[in-house]
Amino acid sequence: VRRLYDDVAGNNQQTSCTGQATSYGDVLTSAEYDRRLTKTARYVLEVMAAPDILALQEVENLKVLDDLAARIATLAPTVAYRGLLVDGNDPG
Repeated sequence: VRRLYDDVAGNNQQTSCTGQATSYGDVLTSAEYDRRLTKTARYVLEVMAAPDILALQEVENLKVLDDLAARIATLAPTVAYRGLLVDGNDPG
């Protein structure tokens, strides 16, 4: 989903292997975040036909996954996803 970050300042950081905090994303406006959630949710539903299991990369945090799952459920109430985050070591 190419760096799906939320609209909260200060969340877009990661601790590097040297222990330093590094910023790796710009904060989206609330309108842009809302647009990206809707666009991604529609893609999952219309293009991917709501697969049973959905794996994503480059999602900022669990809150963003939960927001996406909620947006999908809003657009298609019979489709339910639950976010599960496995942190990686790549800032992307």
